[in-house]
Amino acid sequence: MELKVGDKVRVKSDDFIEYGVIVWIWEDPDLGFKDAFIASFGDSFPIDSPKEKPDIWRYALSSLELVSEI
Repeated sequence: MELKVGDKVRVKSDDFIEYGVIVWIWEDPDLGFKDAFIASFGDSFPIDSPKEKPDIWRYALSSLELVSEI
């Protein structure tokens, strides 16, 4: 399944936990793969509307995995 803008994702890392929502995806011709900006919510998604504005982080799309809806 291909990730798309609006998907809830988790960063695949053994060093930290990061959850977010993809806000933009683009092809990086210099590096030869896709990158994504995610609105980061830290170690969990907010239950309601976020109390603070999320940070925006850039990740390789391949380092993100889809979070299933519960």
